[in-house]
Parts: sequence; structure tokens; C-alpha cells
Amino acid sequence: MDTSHLTSQIATIIGELHGLFDEIGVGHHEREARESELFAALSETLHGQLRRVAA
Repeated sequence: MDTSHLTSQIATIIGELHGLFDEIGVGHHEREARESELFAALSETLHGQLRRVAA
């Protein structure tokens, strides 16, 4: 599996997210909190998929 596609998708989504944050005026600390939530959700999703495959 070529992980570069997934890496590219994540980078694109982060760029779009930053654009949205700029448009709606999200402050630095709030931006960091929201990004942390996004990465936590992504991590949980990937770990959940791994657990399903390993089961």
C-alpha cells in the first residue's frame, strides 16, 4: 500500500481546515484545540481499524 496518498489527503484536509479557521476567525489556542481533536479522532479511527483487522 502506498501511504503517500493518505499523507497527501491529510495534508490537503489540514490546509482546508486552516483556510476555514482563517475565514471564521478562529484564534490560535482554539485552532490548536480543534486540530488536536481532529488528530485524536483520526488516530482513534486508525487504531480501531487495526483492532478489527487483528481480531
